[in-house]
Amino acid sequence: MGGMLVLGCSDPEPSSAPNMTGSLDAGVVQAGAGAAGLGGIGSGAGSGGAFAGSSGSGAGMGGAGMGMAGRGQGGAGSAGTSGMSGGGGMGMAGMNAAGTGMGSAGMGMAGMGGAGMGMAGTGGMPDPGEAAACNPAFAAANKCNPPIMFMNEEADGDGAMFDQVIPDAVATMKDVACRVCTLLYRDPAEVTRAPSMIRLRIYDFDGVANAGGGVISFSSRHIANYDDPDDARFEYIGVLIHETTHLYQFDDGGGGLVEGMADFVRIRAGHHRLNRRNPGGAWTDAYTTSGFFFSWLAGPGGLQPDGRVPADPDIGWAINQQMKDTWSEQVFEERLGMTVDQLWTEYQNEIR
Repeated sequence: MGGMLVLGCSDPEPSSAPNMTGSLDAGVVQAGAGAAGLGGIGSGAGSGGAFAGSSGSGAGMGGAGMGMAGRGQGGAGSAGTSGMSGGGGMGMAGMNAAGTGMGSAGMGMAGMGGAGMGMAGTGGMPDPGEAAACNPAFAAANKCNPPIMFMNEEADGDGAMFDQVIPDAVATMKDVACRVCTLLYRDPAEVTRAPSMIRLRIYDFDGVANAGGGVISFSSRHIANYDDPDDARFEYIGVLIHETTHLYQFDDGGGGLVEGMADFVRIRAGHHRLNRRNPGGAWTDAYTTSGFFFSWLAGPGGLQPDGRVPADPDIGWAINQQMKDTWSEQVFEERLGMTVDQLWTEYQNEIR
């Protein structure tokens, strides 16, 4: 990976768990034949298929098919059929499809692993106070549903907890990519910066994680910091959301803004806790400092119960669009009627 542009080290959740030690062992490449088939908006049926890893053990023949019903684009999407040996196809709520009419629940067909069912979803941008889910329109778009290759080089050592709490890394990464697109963009046609493939590699290095050139590197040392399965899963997915954002976001405006937007996406996806939000600093500071500020401007969302009144639910989309060519702070005044410094002062007064 020499010469690869690397963007962004994740800002981790704090942990008091001791580091584990373990021997370097052969990694696992997971295959996803039949993993996560996603229903189209309104009436699209689920379809299976995920990129099969090229080597290693652990070929998966059947992740669950997922049907997503849209609200406002017609009837419900039917649930995807489960893989040959996977669990039942479980319909997930399609929370971001455009429109207002309620779709009826889609019913999935049983695979060999069990029965599935579809659930009606809600439409438009994520409702205030909700964590953003995958918009099926982005799941259907190749740019936001790329092949995934996964390798855990520390599966028998410090990286063991990852496989324990995320047994299907391929399906998880596909959902993460779709959620990132859902939060950064309004329409798949806007996605002009996307990886042709995402390679997730866990190995031993100092730090948390970084991303660039379609590769996400995740430190097994950081993975070993978590021994509670619930905390571990929450943190690992949060890191993956942050790093995947770097593969899709526009990036003019400097490192602080780039990292702040990556944490904004993580916050809105429900994978940063409110205890990471602290007063002080400047709105140009990276990670949670600017990330929670942008999220507060957008209103309640994820695990953040409060927000500015009036809020701008599309402020994250607007910031990302402004970062496409030439960054300008004017985007805040144009959308909220105040300079960013005035908004920052208002935010600081609210959270102290």
